[in-house]
Amino acid sequence: MQGWPSGGLVQVGHAMFIEALRREAYTMAITQLSTGKKPEELDAKDLAEHVTAHWMKMLEQFSGPAAEEVLKMLTSSPESPSSEHLQRLPPSTG
Repeated sequence: MQGWPSGGLVQVGHAMFIEALRREAYTMAITQLSTGKKPEELDAKDLAEHVTAHWMKMLEQFSGPAAEEVLKMLTSSPESPSSEHLQRLPPSTG
């Protein structure tokens, strides 16, 4: 991964995102089953639409606070990387 742009950071981020989507889909499927649906009645397209709608709602609610938290961590922690260090990082190709 050392040879990858950004040291593989983008690829790891994508993998974590995909895993979070899988877990959300699983949770959504379990929720539907708990309301009386049978496994054979579940539909991938319907499940995907539910996951998308839920994530869009969550993104609207949590992306701003998450961004603020990250910026606070980067600017206020004594151990945080300096701007000089950040400038030396390879650009992301994400």
